[in-house]
Amino acid sequence: MEGSSWDALLWSLLAVDNAARNAAEAQFASLKQNACSDDVLLGLVRVVHSASPDDIRALAAVLLRRVLLRDAVSLWPRATDQARATVKHELLAVLEAGEKNRGIRRKVCDTVGELASSILEDGQWDDLLPKLLQWSNAPMATLREASLRVLEMVAIFLASQMTQETTENSALDVTVLQTMAKGLADREGRVALNALRALGMLLLNLDALDQISRPEMVASAVPLVLAALHSLLVTRQFEEVMEALEVLIEVAEPHAAFFKPCLREFIETMVQIADAPRDENDENAMP
Repeated sequence: MEGSSWDALLWSLLAVDNAARNAAEAQFASLKQNACSDDVLLGLVRVVHSASPDDIRALAAVLLRRVLLRDAVSLWPRATDQARATVKHELLAVLEAGEKNRGIRRKVCDTVGELASSILEDGQWDDLLPKLLQWSNAPMATLREASLRVLEMVAIFLASQMTQETTENSALDVTVLQTMAKGLADREGRVALNALRALGMLLLNLDALDQISRPEMVASAVPLVLAALHSLLVTRQFEEVMEALEVLIEVAEPHAAFFKPCLREFIETMVQIADAPRDENDENAMP
């Protein structure tokens, strides 16, 4: 189908009229049954990376993630190599272009992360990690956020690579941990919070902190985690404070020793959080 036909189909899927919506759903279901899934995957990803209205771009992003990763039978194995390469390229291009819509940006990050988690081990996206590490130094905060968001989602793969004793993986340890440390010190947008989440997910996928070749780099990240948490608190970003705490509480169960270098400071910060204002009329009050 042409791009305009995909736009029309997506608008119909959003229609209030039941008959129009049901017809569109039947058409989409029929398209998914094709022996080759190129038309569906390329049609959806090109709408996401287009100048179409955000409503249908967001729906296209949701449907793309669904047909790739959520449906009982993924369309990915039925796509040609060329179509797969185009899907990966277009998804990254959306983020690299500085997608303004936060919801769409997040949906694309989630699709990239989940797709990568399923194919990195098989060597189907070897250029992704270098691209993410490159983005972590980008001038654009949204790109730095996206880099760390996806790193969080591929933490299982990172942990498996970083616990293998090879020179190449030792270098990966250093690069990934340096990237997360730099993100923790970044005060623009959600960069620090995404870095905290990425580090937390990496730690949760390690049986022990000394499994990696440079455990001292993990220890050196502790003050940065504390500083990021404190920055969120003093700038009254209380929802983000609670999000960060949820991650840290999860990490504390298997890796309580992680907090030991700054335990006193963490306790003091917890007290400050407990004492934060809880005015029901204040939108920035602690939940």
